[in-house]
Amino acid sequence: TPHEKKRGGAAPPAAMAEPELDMDGIDDEAVEAAIAELAAADNAAVKEEEQVVKEEKKDEEAVRVAKRRRGQKEEEDEEKKRTQQLGTDAFPAADPIDELLVGVADGTEEKDNLPAERAALIDSALKRQREMQKRLEEQVELQRQLQLTIEEHGTYLKSLISNPSAGAGAGGGGGGGAASPPDP
Repeated sequence: TPHEKKRGGAAPPAAMAEPELDMDGIDDEAVEAAIAELAAADNAAVKEEEQVVKEEKKDEEAVRVAKRRRGQKEEEDEEKKRTQQLGTDAFPAADPIDELLVGVADGTEEKDNLPAERAALIDSALKRQREMQKRLEEQVELQRQLQLTIEEHGTYLKSLISNPSAGAGAGGGGGGGAASPPDP
């Protein structure tokens, strides 16, 4: 109809469709498709580059770890060599009291034969040991008391669960004989 031609007419069939050109003569859809293809290719290249960078970082870390381990192994080997060269006498005891106690622990040396300084150190070490033992005993007693208190609270809670009206009725007279809460 003449009105359709004025409005742009009916669309031609798909097989005969020609690209729609702008005023400047460029097919916008083709340009957009090309831009989309370039963007997809660029994104793929960026992802590939990121993957390469990640792999390089992993490789660098692996090299650092290998170098660190190699260095530790070399240090251990050198330490073994020094120990073998010097013997065990080259390393002092960790604690001067341990050094002074050599011979006392296995009974090969009597306390009366020790120099006064060595005997004083041994006495102070024994005194510290007794103090520590006393503290440990106090802590064990405290833990025992706490355990008993926890068990009493557990029993009380069980009684509340088995007889729920006992907790509510303790003050109001409807109680079923449940025990009162244990003192902390």
